[in-house]
Amino acid sequence: MTELYWNGGPFQPRIDFSNHMFGENIEDVIAAFNTVQEFVSATHKHYIAFFTAIHGMQLFLQQYGNILVPEHANNTFFIGSGPPDTPQSPGVSTIGQIPQGDLMDSLASGGTFEDYHAKALLVTIFHLWDEYFRPRLANELSVKSNQVICALMGDLRQVRNWMIHEQSMVPVDYSAKLPFINQVWPIEPGHLLITSKMINSLMEQANSLRVVVVPEPI
Repeated sequence: MTELYWNGGPFQPRIDFSNHMFGENIEDVIAAFNTVQEFVSATHKHYIAFFTAIHGMQLFLQQYGNILVPEHANNTFFIGSGPPDTPQSPGVSTIGQIPQGDLMDSLASGGTFEDYHAKALLVTIFHLWDEYFRPRLANELSVKSNQVICALMGDLRQVRNWMIHEQSMVPVDYSAKLPFINQVWPIEPGHLLITSKMINSLMEQANSLRVVVVPEPI
């Protein structure tokens, strides 16, 4: 089982090198460490955007609580730039609509909208790592991208694949595919629902992110 990065105490990202690979150029090692910290800081910004969106849903419920009640569940809730009962024109139109019962269920804590935001956050974090920060680290350390390993991001790649390609369905044999995340998330086979609590657990580990630089595969 992959060791967790963090079990309490101060957060501390780090880079580990194979003994014979330890950087001879200390400036490159410092640059790489700064890149890891920059990645962690980038995840913070996206996490806070997620947090404020979730908090905003509760404010939305407060603002529209007088109509979002069970007896109005079959009514339609409209959102747009103009009233739904007036002629539609550019800039003054109804853009989206949803049954009020579905809206209430989706806005609930742990509901569909929280899941949507959480999954968008996970995809964003993974692609920041895989398409920008990981190649940048490899360049700074004069290695190939596949020599820059992060267990958390490896697991996140698998979760992302399930979300994008398998309609968020977790297979029966999921455990071996998530040696890291399986320790901090309550995952079971079936439909994957991501909650704020799960995002918080992931971010705790990201705050002490461990990157391992390994020899080039033969």
